[in-house]
Amino acid sequence: MSFDRFLAELKQKAIAGGVSQRAIAEASPGMVYDQGIVNRDRGQRVFGQVFTEFAGRMAANYRMQQGQAHIRTNQAAFARAEKEYGVPPAVIAAFWGLESDFGANMGNLPTLRSLVSLAYDCRRSEMFENETIAALKIIDRGDLRRRKWSAPGPANLARRNFCRRTTSITPSITTAMAGAIC
Repeated sequence: MSFDRFLAELKQKAIAGGVSQRAIAEASPGMVYDQGIVNRDRGQRVFGQVFTEFAGRMAANYRMQQGQAHIRTNQAAFARAEKEYGVPPAVIAAFWGLESDFGANMGNLPTLRSLVSLAYDCRRSEMFENETIAALKIIDRGDLRRRKWSAPGPANLARRNFCRRTTSITPSITTAMAGAIC
């Protein structure tokens, strides 16, 4: 299937999922295929590591201490997420710390370009189509300004497949944590 056809179908799915034509039009310039993003994703060495190797390298004491501090600072937001979605604060904080070092590394890849490129790639299409639609819903609600549409590397996008269940529905959690959860 050509990318143009894929994109037209994806936009129709987004509209069927409740995304407005306005949001689609606003986001369309960023919804382009980038083979470089797919190449970066396929070249991520982190996927070749077993979890214990990855965790041993990434789950440093300072991240655990920062996570506990962020849970205390954002107690109401974490409690709301746990109540509404059943995701314990420690799990959210762990992903936040691992994926962005609590907002210190927000990335510089265009989010929509990354999501659309990975959705068009044959390996995890459904997951990234859902993530793209969730991102469009965030844009539709006005929770994310265009200048903030950047993302961490593709591996980080790939590991956060639970994001659409949290931030696409709960903008206050995303806002409270500076967009670092997803």
